[in-house]
Amino acid sequence: MTETIRSDESGNGRRYPSTPCPAGLASTLPLLQVAARPEKYEKGELSYAESARLTRAAIAADAVITAARGGIRQGFRRLVTAWHSGETAVRQVEDFAAGHRLGEAGRSRRRVLDRHAGDGPEDRRARPRWLSWWMVWPLILVSAAYDTAFFASTFQTALDMPPDAPWWHKAISYIPGFGIAMALILAGSWLAIPLLRHRSRAERRTMRGRLNWRVVLSRTFLRWRPTPDSRRPDDLPWPSWPLPVGFLLVLLGVLGMWAWFRGDGLIDGRLQGPLVALLVLLTVSAIAFKASAHNPFMDRDVESRAELTGSRDEMTRLETAARHELGELTAAWQDFHSAVEDAAAESRRPIIEAWAEIADERGRHGLTGAVAPHFAPADNDVSGVVFEGLLPAPAVRTLVLGDAAESVDRYQPAALEERLTAALRELTAQLTRTMTPTASSAHQVITGRPGVDESGGSRPVE
Repeated sequence: MTETIRSDESGNGRRYPSTPCPAGLASTLPLLQVAARPEKYEKGELSYAESARLTRAAIAADAVITAARGGIRQGFRRLVTAWHSGETAVRQVEDFAAGHRLGEAGRSRRRVLDRHAGDGPEDRRARPRWLSWWMVWPLILVSAAYDTAFFASTFQTALDMPPDAPWWHKAISYIPGFGIAMALILAGSWLAIPLLRHRSRAERRTMRGRLNWRVVLSRTFLRWRPTPDSRRPDDLPWPSWPLPVGFLLVLLGVLGMWAWFRGDGLIDGRLQGPLVALLVLLTVSAIAFKASAHNPFMDRDVESRAELTGSRDEMTRLETAARHELGELTAAWQDFHSAVEDAAAESRRPIIEAWAEIADERGRHGLTGAVAPHFAPADNDVSGVVFEGLLPAPAVRTLVLGDAAESVDRYQPAALEERLTAALRELTAQLTRTMTPTASSAHQVITGRPGVDESGGSRPVE
């Protein structure tokens, strides 16, 4: 249904006719005040709207810093832990350098090399492989076991042990085998020392006199030492023969006597003498084998090489551990630094955006002029200004960021890296100083004279 409007009542298109206002209405309504016209202000001042905007930005910055405290705290703990671990590892390298262990190992190795610089083709450190410990000790034990088994029945007879005695009674007859093994080892060790000293002096002497049967008989029965001998402090000690030779004779005599007793039970009595000779020959062979294997020159060479290798391996191990810890410290420091920088940037962003909006509004209303001030120098202050000459934003509590920035400067890995580099440089200098050939070693190579021996020297008597 359509409602029509009469054209004679109104021409404004309204559905109802207009009603005139009452006569007294105009005098009772208050008049609206005209808004004040904005006044211009200086660039260094802030309007209420701008102050409110900066205040809200400061509140947002405080919220950002509060939210970042947990991550900063966790990163700081990791940084401190990594710092102490790295400092401990670096201090171990410094202590190793202060102990001069690498330098002493290099000095010992240098002495060995200098000592044998003039040995010539026959190096005194040479020892055949068949004289190694894995051949010497088994041979001595086999010889002792053979002697023990050989004399077991004789020992049982000497102890009046019946043939049907229990096995633990018969085991007593095998106990002397331990004594025989100890006697063989002592005889070989005691005889090896003076034998090596005598050979070193006899073979390396610079002059040799004539030798005939008269001289041999004279030195054997009349004058053992016809002329006085002398030695330098760095020479090998004098060979001492009485104790080794006396003990060897006693050992051979006792074993030969027991071998003679053992041969009484043989069916063929003619084999008694050869049996004794065979047993004595086996015993002397084991002792001679042990005496020939004695070579302190090679032992010092092996020890010095092992000491130097061990010191180098220890230095490498400490350096590797220190660099690993410094790598962990560097990663922790970078993570912590990034967390602090991210928190500072996030907290600064609301204030920068507020200043950008203020600059945008000032450009529209033009109350502070058409030219913006210069930008202020960039700094790490969250509440700083963006434009020169303008008032700063409300203060933001940046104590957390300040302490974190101090920690970033305090726990920098560069300080520990410098200490590690200095310690490694000192170790390299120690090894260089001790391993550099001296003038005396070069002279020994030219003249062929052997050097000084740690165990007593090896220079011949002149």
